[in-house]
Formats: sequence, structure tokens, C-alpha cells
Amino acid sequence: MYPLEIYGGGLYLGILSLIDIRTRKIPQWLLILGMLMAVITKSICKNISIILIISGVAIGLLFCMISKTTGEKLGVGDSYVITLIGAFTGMWNLLQILCYAFLFSACYSAAILIIKKFNRKIQIPFIPFLMAAYVLWSF
Repeated sequence: MYPLEIYGGGLYLGILSLIDIRTRKIPQWLLILGMLMAVITKSICKNISIILIISGVAIGLLFCMISKTTGEKLGVGDSYVITLIGAFTGMWNLLQILCYAFLFSACYSAAILIIKKFNRKIQIPFIPFLMAAYVLWSF
């Protein structure tokens, strides 16, 4: 990927992370803007095959279905962001980013449970972990 793609994606995820931390809701217009950025970027750069992009989007849509069927245990906004990352990076990179993000969120959740003794029903924003995983993946 090109540096402009990496920095642009990181900046976009950073903005979404701040919104997710503060409000736990992602505005639809930001998600649409992200999808437009992914489509335009991939149309210009063409550094990932269309099959990998479609596969990445399919994985994201699977997360959207999981979110809907579980009563949003994983937020719909988080699932849409996963779909965007899949469209932007492709299937294999998305899977790697998801592995990092779930590892980071598991470590954070364990630390919160141990240190602050919260119960298991606490909700944490997931997009910051996606951003951290994206940054780790990009290096």
C-alpha cells in the first residue's frame, strides 16, 4: 500500500476512535465517506485484486450479520468499520488486523476486570482496537 493510503486510513480510524470513545455511536455520514474514500482509493491505486477486496467486504458483512443476530453485542458501527477496512485492505490483511484487534481488546478487558473489578457486562468501544491493529499492521 502507498503511504498516503496508510496515513489516510489511520487518520480516518483515529477520528472514528475518538467518536466511538466519546459517544459509542458512529455517524452514518462518516461511514459513507469512508466507503467513498475506499472506492476512490482502490480505483486509483489498484494495488489489491478485486477478489481480495470483495472477500474483505464479505467478511465485514458477515460481522454485520453477527451483530444483527446477537442483538448488537458487537456494535453495528464496528461491523461497518470492519467492512470498510476489508474494502480498503483486502481479505488477508483484514483477517490479520482483526486478530490483532481482538487480542488487544481481550488484553484490555482482562486488565479492566482485574484492576477495576468491573463486571462482565461492561461495554468497551472496539474501533480504537481496530485503529491500533491497523497501525501495527501498517508497519
